[in-house]
Amino acid sequence: MISEKQRDTLLKAYSLLCEVTPRRFDCGTLCGSACCKDLSKGLSPSGMALLPHEKELLSESGFEFGINDDGTDILICNSSCSRELRPFACRIFPYYVKTDGKNVSIGKDPRAAGICPLLLDRRHRRASVYFLRNAKRAVRLLSDEPDFCADLVKTSDFIESLYELSALTS
Repeated sequence: MISEKQRDTLLKAYSLLCEVTPRRFDCGTLCGSACCKDLSKGLSPSGMALLPHEKELLSESGFEFGINDDGTDILICNSSCSRELRPFACRIFPYYVKTDGKNVSIGKDPRAAGICPLLLDRRHRRASVYFLRNAKRAVRLLSDEPDFCADLVKTSDFIESLYELSALTS
């Protein structure tokens, strides 16, 4: 059950990322909003991983939810949602939070490399300074809540292991 403090923390983090995006334009125009579509081709649900309790916060917003292969909740993307109601993962896509619970930085999410032109096209690679600043502020807010912090660290560790694996196979 989401506590009032957790709800407030999520809403504050959302508000920091409501007006800023990785680029100063709608990046969905570059790829036809590829990240907002079901990319599973019928294999298993695709969508954005949710922070703990985020499903409870968003459940009345008309979203469809599923379960990821690792048992965590995901929001299934269907290309029609209100920007104000997007989950945290959508707000920072195609980036991820690199954190150990104390230090915070924003890195390029390798899981987005196949679909996001912001990671592929040199002209669009550099993220907005305002976006990066607000994303870090949002993560610092979230890191004050133990459930959110543990999830951010777990995801950061997972993505870092993807980078390490990629380096070994290159």
